[in-house]
Amino acid sequence: LNRTLTIDLAHPEISLQDPEPFYNTTSQDINFTFRATDNMAAVLSCSLYINGSFSAVNSSVINGSLTTFEKTGLSEGLSQNWTINCTDYAGNSYQAPERHFSIDATPPIASFGNMPIDNYNYSSRSLLFELYCTDNIAPHTLELWADWTGSWHANQTNSSPVNNSVWSVLVEGIPEGTWSWGAYCNDTLGNSDWTDVNRTLTIDITKPQICLLYTSPSPRDRTRSRMP
Repeated sequence: LNRTLTIDLAHPEISLQDPEPFYNTTSQDINFTFRATDNMAAVLSCSLYINGSFSAVNSSVINGSLTTFEKTGLSEGLSQNWTINCTDYAGNSYQAPERHFSIDATPPIASFGNMPIDNYNYSSRSLLFELYCTDNIAPHTLELWADWTGSWHANQTNSSPVNNSVWSVLVEGIPEGTWSWGAYCNDTLGNSDWTDVNRTLTIDITKPQICLLYTSPSPRDRTRSRMP
């Protein structure tokens, strides 16, 4: 009676398929897909690791087939990572290089500061505006929108706003008139928000004019005094 001996020194190979490197999403549900191959084993045991921690295992991965771990309710955060570790029946194991992904499902909140208040009247064409953006991770862009140039568009842009910190920006050359303005901001994954309402301001730099009208008194209004 002969006995059979199998020598297997080669570890499995793993090809991460999806999500792609540096994947950005606003969903907290992600499917992690990979392909594991081995020189001898028909079935492999493969585990999913997210941010360095064990997340799931499949002990019946078919050699060479696409396999998916469906994960729901993942935590929000930037620069997270995932990888797959597979082991064959001989105990040879291999872990694929990490891939990074970001999840941001919460939109920011655009807000006004204290100045200028709504329905503000001002006698100068230069005015200081206060606005800010609050995000659960980090804001990306904060913009002041207004219509005093003839159309509604971004008038001032802050490309590196500080989270939940007032941005004060001086705008010069505002023409006379009554104008609307508001704030817009977004985060790194494109979630965005507008201030719930716009504010109104009036610029009036023209001084009032006073015109004095003189009317000659009528004869009835005149009196004459005669000395005795």
